[in-house]
Amino acid sequence: MGYRTERSPFSPLNEEQFIRHLEEMALQGWRLEEIRGERLCYRQALPRAVRYALAFHPEVGNLDPLPTPSMEFYQDYCRQAGWEPVAVWSAFPQIEVYASLAPDPVPLQTEPRVRWKVLGDWIEQRLIPKAQMSAGLGGLVFLFNAFLLAILYDPHETDWALHILLLAGMGIFLYLVGASIFALIRAYRLRDQVRQAERDGTDCQLDLVPPSRSWSVVLSYVVFYALLLFLMWVELTRGEGVWGAVKVVLYVGCVRLVWWLMDLAKEYLRRWGVSRYVNWVLYGAVLYLAFQAFSLLQDVF
Repeated sequence: MGYRTERSPFSPLNEEQFIRHLEEMALQGWRLEEIRGERLCYRQALPRAVRYALAFHPEVGNLDPLPTPSMEFYQDYCRQAGWEPVAVWSAFPQIEVYASLAPDPVPLQTEPRVRWKVLGDWIEQRLIPKAQMSAGLGGLVFLFNAFLLAILYDPHETDWALHILLLAGMGIFLYLVGASIFALIRAYRLRDQVRQAERDGTDCQLDLVPPSRSWSVVLSYVVFYALLLFLMWVELTRGEGVWGAVKVVLYVGCVRLVWWLMDLAKEYLRRWGVSRYVNWVLYGAVLYLAFQAFSLLQDVF
């Protein structure tokens, strides 16, 4: 049996496009098995029509042991209607994916006003607070780093490679500041649009959600690898040579490994944790160990 993953091309808020993508993959012989971060993980199976649906659980915390009692109750209800729980969106564990092999299964939510209320509650309780944290704390960190690079920048410097590194760093950090603020503004506007749809009680398209994230995914990969190759080239030509380029690759690989282990710890706590509060204490210890690991990487490299 084969196994493959892909970066999700659609946001779960683009429910129709997201579901259509999963159904097209099922027709090609790839069944959704789990969602890790932003990556959709498939298991190879016989090609056939599979119907998918999304359910939102605003009451579920980010580190609650899954499934929660309310999710188990909802899962039992869905099984009676012919739907089976498949995966939870790990970035937002309140979003659950269901699948059905029936050609025309009963919809999970038939009343538009109920659907919009649940989605609006999720946006207010989960999406907006996360966007606020990203725009507040994350924005300050990015802005501070851009300010430090601006202090180091000397327009009279003759080393053009250093010019490129500093300007690229400032540009990336300023872009991250703007992107986090724009994401917060869009979350507020999305909340208002969903609440309006809830009051009207009609179905509508969320035009504030980008139709596809493919371009942003490609752009992020291009920027990342371009910067990585440039740093390797600088080390090869002006630094420690081959060993310097190897150290750049090892440093980046170690950083990505630490981030992956942090996400893995979060998934483990959700699956095997005792309670929400115990999970937060244990994850706090994970964050402390990750901070120590980053400090050690700075000393080593």
